[in-house]
Amino acid sequence: MFPIPSTLLIKIGIIVVALGFAFYKGYDTMRDKHLLFVAEVKRVGEVQEAANKSAVEIATVITEGVKDEYETRIAALRRQYAGRVQQCNSGSGAVSTVPKSSPSIAGTADDPAIIGLCAEETAKLVALQKWVKLNIERSK
Repeated sequence: MFPIPSTLLIKIGIIVVALGFAFYKGYDTMRDKHLLFVAEVKRVGEVQEAANKSAVEIATVITEGVKDEYETRIAALRRQYAGRVQQCNSGSGAVSTVPKSSPSIAGTADDPAIIGLCAEETAKLVALQKWVKLNIERSK
């Protein structure tokens, strides 16, 4: 076979070591950058989770406030129109998530039963408008 000069072997060895070192430094640098990126993503995620938790708490406070005011208003309307209005049995009196249609009443526009039902529906719409307005103001 052909003899390989020792200087060529030394040069090849130096090139292999240099390439290995360059590969290691490149890997190490990219690993450091990746670790910094992971830490930044974790920090941003924690900040976003805190913001989400705060938003949920504020929305809950707004919803509870509007719900309490709505229930108070409906109770006052039902006392005012007691005996003249067919009660809509909507459960606990809470703001329902699924709208239910009002019971139909045969009568004229000046019928106290119709006036009472209109007052309740108006109170529902006012509560809904207030809830939407407060949530829009909060999101600005």
